Amino acid sequence: MKHDRTIPMDASEVQLAACLYCRARQKTLCGGCELTELRSISQLKGKREYSAGETIFRPGDRPHFTGIVVEGTVSVGYALPNGDERIVRFLTEGNFFGRTGGQPVPYCFRAETDVRVCAFDQQDFENSMQAMPAMEAQLRDILIKEIDASREMIAWLSGPDARQKLTLYLVHLCEQQDGAVKGNAGPVRITFPATQGMVANHLGVTRWSFSREMSWLRSQGIISSSGHRTVIVHRPDRLIDIASSGRSDRNKARPALSGKGVEAAVQ
Repeated sequence: MKHDRTIPMDASEVQLAACLYCRARQKTLCGGCELTELRSISQLKGKREYSAGETIFRPGDRPHFTGIVVEGTVSVGYALPNGDERIVRFLTEGNFFGRTGGQPVPYCFRAETDVRVCAFDQQDFENSMQAMPAMEAQLRDILIKEIDASREMIAWLSGPDARQKLTLYLVHLCEQQDGAVKGNAGPVRITFPATQGMVANHLGVTRWSFSREMSWLRSQGIISSSGHRTVIVHRPDRLIDIASSGRSDRNKARPALSGKGVEAAVQ
């Protein structure tokens, strides 16, 4: 006769276990929390799921929850005067979004893939910030990174042509892989957060220009494609050289990109 040795768990323990083994935990607000704090957070959260193409917030909405992306990609964009949409940011695993104090959001938040979100009631979220210093400190660190990300975006959007914009962005994606560009290591496997058409929109180039420059990088042996959104970067050092060349031509006083290419480009 077999005996079931499974230890029963109540709802709060199940919620805590989900937080402990969450892939996004170390990338977001919960990363610096102690076990007791994480237990408190786990009891406040809720789950939300969105299908690809579904709108989460529209411009002017007053979010009633703060969300943390656990899985999938959320695009952040706004409407142009001609009716087109411009993507300003992709939110992926560990990124959070929402506004405190009942302020309206200025952008459209849309699920580009199927998305799972860890959601906190706005008032509960604001109260937890006051009660948990570690979480508040983590929020400050995240805000600093958000500022750095904005500087990076300015760097690749201000590139002189589609090639430099694309290579700057590819360097950025490589650096997200645990600093894989440092030391010019390769190959590096990266994944676009959305379709190549959406990434082209984000970079401010046409889909034709994006496709042309991707083909050129493949012809040079710098990258190869592995699936619809996955790219293998074989020569990160060449990417860095190409990304820095246009900027150094425009401003000889600025240093060329090195191991942390995008950081050097925006200084």
